[in-house]
Amino acid sequence: DLSVDRLADSMLLGDAVSSHAPADFADGQVALSIKDAEGTLGVRVGPLIEGGGERILAKMEIPGGGSLRKLARSMEVTKGVAPNGSSAEFLVFEIAT
Repeated sequence: DLSVDRLADSMLLGDAVSSHAPADFADGQVALSIKDAEGTLGVRVGPLIEGGGERILAKMEIPGGGSLRKLARSMEVTKGVAPNGSSAEFLVFEIAT
């Protein structure tokens, strides 16, 4: 079960990612995977070019000291392999349900 508050948090995080520059996404396209686990909703966004994940995280900072990152239980940039076989970054985060 995903509460209305967590759904709203998910939408805000999705908006932050989708408003990011397409140039940071490998081939200008984004893939999204969502995994439902006990007590969490896991989200993986990518593939991103080198440094793209950190640029997305930086854009989540709110003037005055806040951050949209606080809406997630955890958020990190990981390394992986894009569908075309090249190395890529992925933004991975969990939202508590």
